[in-house]
Amino acid sequence: MWNEFKSDVGRLLLYARDFLRDHLRGVLVYLLIGAGVTALVGQWDFHVRDQLVPFQQTDSRRTAIMIRRLGDGRDVLVYCGLLYTLGIWRERRDWRVFAVATLLGACLSGLAVNAIRISTGRPRPHTGKTEWIGPTLFRYNMQSFPSGHTGTSLGMSITLIQLFPVLGVPAFAGSVAVGWASVAAHKHYPSDIAGAVTIGLLGGVTCAAAARRRVRELREESAHS
Repeated sequence: MWNEFKSDVGRLLLYARDFLRDHLRGVLVYLLIGAGVTALVGQWDFHVRDQLVPFQQTDSRRTAIMIRRLGDGRDVLVYCGLLYTLGIWRERRDWRVFAVATLLGACLSGLAVNAIRISTGRPRPHTGKTEWIGPTLFRYNMQSFPSGHTGTSLGMSITLIQLFPVLGVPAFAGSVAVGWASVAAHKHYPSDIAGAVTIGLLGGVTCAAAARRRVRELREESAHS
């Protein structure tokens, strides 16, 4: 099983790279559009922050923080682990590939988001600061853009909803809730969420395409054996 897992990871990474390379022009256009939408959303950042100040003194903030914690890898482990277990139980090789692809969707999106976060150095809303300070590796309160929780969760759910909708739909609903909670808890601005959505969508679409190619490859190998 471990060799199978490693083989799937290697193949999926290869096919994800191929997908991005083959669709490079479309990816660049998409990223430009995503950057434009993020900038547009950013016009309401401080207005939303100020409107949510009274919310921080209510018990509802605790609820938002609890929801946000779902995006701290917990939702990824639950959905990927459940699908992989189902794949073993039902002897479905394609389901196991889907589970690995979903995990990669979360990991690749999370890595991309965090690489940007530590490079931009945007203060979080609750700090009261507004000046972006550039690269910050260990200063968590200066890593607001984009949202790591939202990007990772969405990378997982967008992959899953394309490959296994029965689990993907609730996973996506959870990702949306994580994004909302991140703003409501004063941890992120709306534009932080918009940036994370841009990355998570790309990561999810890329890994789902890689998974479909991997499944086709396995079926062809099975047909010729």
